[in-house]
Amino acid sequence: MSAQQENLHEHHTPDPNWGYPHGSALTSQIKRRYRGGQIWYVLLMGSLIIAILTLMALLYTIINDAFGLLAIEYQNDPNRIVLEKQEEMLLADVNTFDSENDNMLAARIADDPNAIGFFGYAYYQENQENLKLLSIEGVAPNASTVTDGSYPLSRPLYLYSDADVLQSNQAANVFLNYYLTHVNNEIDDVGYFPLGAEAMSHSQQVWITANELALAPGQWAAINPDGVGGAVTIA
Repeated sequence: MSAQQENLHEHHTPDPNWGYPHGSALTSQIKRRYRGGQIWYVLLMGSLIIAILTLMALLYTIINDAFGLLAIEYQNDPNRIVLEKQEEMLLADVNTFDSENDNMLAARIADDPNAIGFFGYAYYQENQENLKLLSIEGVAPNASTVTDGSYPLSRPLYLYSDADVLQSNQAANVFLNYYLTHVNNEIDDVGYFPLGAEAMSHSQQVWITANELALAPGQWAAINPDGVGGAVTIA
């Protein structure tokens, strides 16, 4: 073999270490791959956690839709919901049914043994064979507890007028007088609670003052509406 051929042979002989990093280059490459592996591990675990949470939410929705609102006692205390009037949470719930028709509300509650509703006492009276009154902190709704304010889910109803209207409109004046004279005798028939003695005395005194009458304390001037004509505007 000539020297030229020998040199050519040596020139084309591949380096057995060609293409593989050595030393610090190898260490750097291992670190890069390790960091890449850690990133992929974190992404995988994050995706797994999200998938588990999504599955739990889906299962909760399925159970909730199938069996109604899950009453978790330690998360949503019934007294806290009612007394703090968490309106937004109640109205946003998928199982909340809202209607201006109180008879429809009563019917929906009667059909579901786990339902709870809020509406006028008169509609309870009409459907009391299918409904149950609920006490709040041991206080049941009745004329006494509503009058003294110890039952919290109650409200007064008002009739508004002023002295100028009463003095210029005889029909409105006599109407209010008749109302204040007889309301407690009739109100039970429509399912409302009668006005307490103190509130009634105050209301009658307001009417007396508006009409500039000189009556003794506790005295009342009942007017016979027969023969009184005119219009009463209710707004």
